[in-house]
Amino acid sequence: MNFPIQVQGDAPCTSVSVETKITGENLFLRQIGYRLFAGLFLYPEHNRLAELQEAASALLAGEIGQGYPFSASLESLLKQLTETDLKDRGTIINEYNRLFLIRPKAPPHETVYTNPEGQLRGMLIAQLEERYLEAGLVISPELNELPDHISVELEFMAFLCMKEADARLANEDRAANHFRALQESFMRQHLVRWFPKFAQRIKESEPGSIYHFLLPAVYSYLRHELGVLGLGN
Repeated sequence: MNFPIQVQGDAPCTSVSVETKITGENLFLRQIGYRLFAGLFLYPEHNRLAELQEAASALLAGEIGQGYPFSASLESLLKQLTETDLKDRGTIINEYNRLFLIRPKAPPHETVYTNPEGQLRGMLIAQLEERYLEAGLVISPELNELPDHISVELEFMAFLCMKEADARLANEDRAANHFRALQESFMRQHLVRWFPKFAQRIKESEPGSIYHFLLPAVYSYLRHELGVLGLGN
């Protein structure tokens, strides 16, 4: 299974990088990768951007995420994020609104792509919410986003990675394998089905904007994740 479009700077996932890094750094990196991307797809509030900038600086300083197929695009995103002037947040907001919010070029909701007519949207959203609850994730009302928002789905993957990591570090193989299986099924049944279509629309982002750098980073990361989860070619 693979994504049907290519993004400039993307590199193919390889079984070598997957098989040799199941524990240690990989367990940590998978959580923070999903969480970073989830945050960047949310509305660019000042405090949120400041926290993401701080996280990006820490990741660059620690050289975390080096040696992976997605490393170059992730580093470009992190550098762009650290160099972003928060005093010019209005430009970021305008681009966010154009892409994701006001008559959006790239609606950030799964059901727009998997149920374009909208008849089943309510049922599909309810099923997603139930899936989150069954795994132990409760969406905060303060988030103010629907369960099919790209940020919520990426945060769910971060949560599942965290649960797997905790179980593996505790030598609880059965629980770890359970949370890994949930990641595989969610990727296959949700993100793989709609993210490529969503990504095609983000390609209309303005050169130099944070979202112009976000797309190749997320895309390369998810392609690598297909290999990690045994869903690659």
